[in-house]
Amino acid sequence: MDETMWTAKVFKLHDKRYTVNGPVLRERRERAGMTQTAFAELCDWTPQYQCRLEHTTGTAVSEGVMLVISSVLTEIERDFDERNREARERFEKACLDDHNDHNDHNDHNDHNDHNVEDDDAST
Repeated sequence: MDETMWTAKVFKLHDKRYTVNGPVLRERRERAGMTQTAFAELCDWTPQYQCRLEHTTGTAVSEGVMLVISSVLTEIERDFDERNREARERFEKACLDDHNDHNDHNDHNDHNDHNVEDDDAST
């Protein structure tokens, strides 16, 4: 096997490059409630590299890095949306329970008021 064929098998000769918009990456990570360190761990790189990606605009990255960032962002945003949905449902249930408790309390007071009126009428 000649060197050209071997090199072509080991390296991707025309790797696509993508530019990272660091501030947008940081905003999306923060909105999902993820720290830089935790995000870096999910991506399998150092927190220092994550910091560099987020604090510069126009950092060129490989297609592989772009796919990792996209995949992790998609996953953490899906998890964040699910946690928000569950929290909203718990909040709505608590509000409904509180509303029902309040109505039960008012019904009980109305019943007691009615009994007092009946007692007044019988005297």
